[in-house]
Parts: sequence; C-alpha cells; structure tokens
Amino acid sequence: LNHILAITEDGKAVTWAPNRFKLDTLPSRLASETNVKQVVAGYQMSAVVTEEGYLYFWGNTNFFGTFSQNTIPDDIQYNVERVDLSTDNIIILLKDGTVRVQGAETPAYNNVPEISNVIDIAATDDVMAALTQDGKIYTWGNIRYGLMDVPEMTSDLVKIVGGRSHFLALSSTGMVYSWGRDTYGQASVPSSIENGQV
Repeated sequence: LNHILAITEDGKAVTWAPNRFKLDTLPSRLASETNVKQVVAGYQMSAVVTEEGYLYFWGNTNFFGTFSQNTIPDDIQYNVERVDLSTDNIIILLKDGTVRVQGAETPAYNNVPEISNVIDIAATDDVMAALTQDGKIYTWGNIRYGLMDVPEMTSDLVKIVGGRSHFLALSSTGMVYSWGRDTYGQASVPSSIENGQV
C-alpha cells in the first residue's frame, strides 16, 4: 500500500514510498545486494528474495504475529524460491517445491495443505493458492468471494497471481482464467484476451 519496489538491470532492489514503517528505506544489507530475483510490495510490508534464496522482510509487522526478519526459521532462510504477501501472512514457496505460511494465526496459516511439486504461489487478503506441476490449483483460507471455487481450466497452467480479492491464472498457450470478487470487473477477463492472446 502506497509504496513501490523494483529490480534494476544490475540486480538491485529499489523502493520509493512515503516515510511510513521504513518502507522508503531498504534494509542495510539488502542495499548492497546485486542478486535480487523477486520483490513484493504488500500492505504496509515489503519482501525481497535473492538468487541464493535469502528472504528480506520489513515494514509494519504488527499484523504478522511474531514473524519478522529476525524470526525467519532456519529451514526457510536460504531455501526460498518466491513469496507473496497477504495482509497478515506471507506464503513462501521453497526450493524443494513445498509451501510454508508464516505470520498471524489466520485460516490461511492454520490450514496449509500437504502439497509438493509446487511451481507458483499467490495470495489475496484472505486466501492462499498454490499451482503444482500437473496444473492443479490448491486454495485455502477464509471462504470469501468464491476464492476457493477454482474454475475448470486446462492442465497447462504456468502462472498464478492474486489481487486483493481475486485470482488470475495463465496457461502456456496464453489463456487467462479469473475468479473471486468481481465488484469492479477485476475477475472478468476481457474478451480481447480470452483466446490465447496473452
């Protein structure tokens, strides 16, 4: 919320934001990193993952229970493939294809399914999702806005992303699928990109 993260051509993380929760400043160690592979700007939180699988996490941790940079478990640090943020949880895809959720004790934290061979992850405010190699999408968390009602899709899915209250999935042929809250048309795929044009 109200901040932006980006990766430069030489692999550095940059941020610009109002001076709230120190989101306008990178952690000192991160400022010298030149191997950043993912940045995530969440609600009053920022997360960065390096090529070595190291996770940086900073901002307003009040929503995340006891989870902070200093409490990241040893079996997670240096094993992170990618992450996504909800309001009060962080979903973490590990290099071995398994998923962990850290943060507050929400339904998304307490109901993580036992899954493997995960290739992508996504988060909304209330629901987490994981995409496996065989094209299946698993969802868990609060039952809201139809976010747990994954529509029928092809099995060649390659990507999944989450908005505040909706999900999008992309197939290898460019098909886009969406579901969840559609108050502003955010879960309605435009007809111009329904037929493999992405």
